[in-house]
Amino acid sequence: MSDITKHSIAHVVGGLVVAILVGLFGLISTKFGQADPFNAPVGWVFWAYLVAACLLTVLLAGALNKRFNRLRPVFEPIDCDFHILKKEILYEYKNPERTQLGYSKIVTVKALKDGLECYRDKYLWTGRGDVNIKSGISAQVHRDTIKKNVWQFYEIRFKDKLNRGEQTPTILNFDLDDPLKKAVPFFSASIEEPTDLLILDLTLPTECGVQEVVCEESCSIGARKPYSETTKILKDGKVRWEIPHPKLLHHYEMKWVFPS
Repeated sequence: MSDITKHSIAHVVGGLVVAILVGLFGLISTKFGQADPFNAPVGWVFWAYLVAACLLTVLLAGALNKRFNRLRPVFEPIDCDFHILKKEILYEYKNPERTQLGYSKIVTVKALKDGLECYRDKYLWTGRGDVNIKSGISAQVHRDTIKKNVWQFYEIRFKDKLNRGEQTPTILNFDLDDPLKKAVPFFSASIEEPTDLLILDLTLPTECGVQEVVCEESCSIGARKPYSETTKILKDGKVRWEIPHPKLLHHYEMKWVFPS
């Protein structure tokens, strides 16, 4: 039996149960309450049972939908160290030749646990040149850690440990060289912690000739079908995409095409 068939059956069963309950209510109100069941004490009892039964039916239909509809993802709870108050990513092509780029990640974190010493994240550089990374806050120290698949992980160590409820900004600046112009024209963010605001900000020299960008929300980087897609027009070589309360475990991407 296909997932869609199971999904349909669950809704049909829920609808039939509701229809049966409504029919029973009609019989009950006729027998015990005559034309106005609210004038009969017994009618009130059956009315209360009916409301409870309808609520249970709705809950049952929802549970069946989640159980059998495999088109809806089910995730285990995530153990997060931080609540992200704001994540802003700035990407800039510094020259029309597209060989020098800048990337900045500005993240304000709020601790969800006591004794947190660092914030961990990852990046992927698709160009073929050097990558120079510096912390924008002198009291914080950046350090690359493990490499997993294509991703380079890193940590930003705080001057003092953060306890639950405490917050701090983090700033990481990347100077990127791409002499062969191999960098893929996109940048993105995956939401792995609860986040209040995500901002993707792009700056391109007007000589590059890019007029618009495509903004996608999807389940993961490289997803075949995005959940949503919008087009934004550059103004003086700049475009900004603000996403309040981005969804957990969703991926947000801005991409464009350079004219031949």
